[in-house]
Order: sequence, then C-alpha cells, then structure tokens
Amino acid sequence: VYCDYEATMDEDGVQSPILLCARLESDEEDHPESFYGSDCTEPFFEWLESLAADQDGDDRSVIAVFYKD
Repeated sequence: VYCDYEATMDEDGVQSPILLCARLESDEEDHPESFYGSDCTEPFFEWLESLAADQDGDDRSVIAVFYKD
C-alpha cells in the first residue's frame, strides 16, 4: 500500500493532517482510497486492518509505504 499525507502547518510549525491518500496495487488493478479530515488516520488504520485478512479470514501481511518530501 502506497500512502501520502497532506497537512496544514500553523504559525508554530505544527502540522495537522487534512488528507491521507492510499493506493493498493494488485495484479488486476489499482485501488485508490482517500481519508479526509483531522482524524483521517483512524479510518485509514481501520481500512488497513481490513486488508490484513484474506477472504477466508486468514492473516496476511500488509506493507504500508509512505511518501516523504
């Protein structure tokens, strides 16, 4: 899963997330997902957790790679 945050920065240099974009690549197609708002991390982690089980409920590995600029 390839991921990237977008954030705003206040006058003190503190960054606050506003968007988290993720793309799940598979052999068949890409699956883009977007999570919005200051709490975008929580639904992203829920989505990521849903990927960690296959259709039979067995665990599978998921690797998230974040872009850093």
